[in-house]
Amino acid sequence: MKTEPVKQLMEEALVSLPLPHGEDIIDEVFQAIERNPAWLRHYEDLCHEFTKLVVNTWGGHWIAQAVGRVGRRQVDAKSSLIGSYSKLG
Repeated sequence: MKTEPVKQLMEEALVSLPLPHGEDIIDEVFQAIERNPAWLRHYEDLCHEFTKLVVNTWGGHWIAQAVGRVGRRQVDAKSSLIGSYSKLG
């Protein structure tokens, strides 16, 4: 699977966050990536390899799949890595 490296980064950041995960978990994962220099460097490398749009779109997909939820509505993000995200229900 071509986006496997994106999935791995998102899952690594996801497991670092406390349970239970709320509806804003996508934004929270991207904020965690921002705060971790190694993850941020990996994220930037992935953006160079796949484009930022692909990394962010697939990142949201993999996070939603990992927590077993679907997007309900788009909202503005707090993370500077993404412009918006889907609140998960």
